[in-house]
Amino acid sequence: MHKVLVAEDDDSVWFVLELMLKSVPCVPERVKGGRAALELLQKGGFDAAVLDLMLPEMHGDEVMARLDADPRFMDFPILVDSSVAGGKWKTDAIKSFKNLRIEMSVRPADPLVTIQTVRRLLGLTVQDSSTEVRADAKKKVLIVDDDDTIRQMYLPFFKGKGYEATAAGNGKAALESLQREPIDLMILDLNMPEMSGEEVMAAMAKHPKWNNIPIIIDTSLRSNSERVKKINADFSGKLRYEFFQRPTDLHELSDAIQRILII
Repeated sequence: MHKVLVAEDDDSVWFVLELMLKSVPCVPERVKGGRAALELLQKGGFDAAVLDLMLPEMHGDEVMARLDADPRFMDFPILVDSSVAGGKWKTDAIKSFKNLRIEMSVRPADPLVTIQTVRRLLGLTVQDSSTEVRADAKKKVLIVDDDDTIRQMYLPFFKGKGYEATAAGNGKAALESLQREPIDLMILDLNMPEMSGEEVMAAMAKHPKWNNIPIIIDTSLRSNSERVKKINADFSGKLRYEFFQRPTDLHELSDAIQRILII
């Protein structure tokens, strides 16, 4: 599998990038500084790089300048992922780096576009998301997660897949959304303020119009954890649900949704 170096000092951005890159699929390895990124790339073993521009020790543009001057990196693919990767910088970069193969991603980026861009840089087949839209494409998916980063990543991804995707930032908001309009599937986090995922499930189990809505519990919990065992004890036979292990592969999650909605 392709190996991609990610130079990113922001932990929350790395969390999102790791999920997206694993959905390429490829193996991402992270460093936080530009100098460390340059040293690792010079040692070899990477098929591409994802670089922030505003890195400690050495900025991303200096890293690329060093690589561009090294004949070993002729046509080396780099995705510049940064909030400042646009405008004049983009034009100047394309003109100044003659040997590197650079693409830009201006934050906040559509995760589906980022995944397809990395696939293209790695020489993998670029999947046409329009061909994946099936008869269930306009079904409604509700994403329930208090992490704004997760919601910002999942919403455009599933909209790009053709679903009518909406989001709620906590369990209470999720139930209010269910009262306003029906949904076809829920992606549910467990650890949320005001109302946990289990409390959402308990409310749905008691409601005649909600207890048949399929739920994907999107969690980092292991299947043998006590919390998972309790969920199974409380809701097995009462709700349609299954667990999905984080870190989440978005394409696998999308396949799971299609499978569940067909059943």
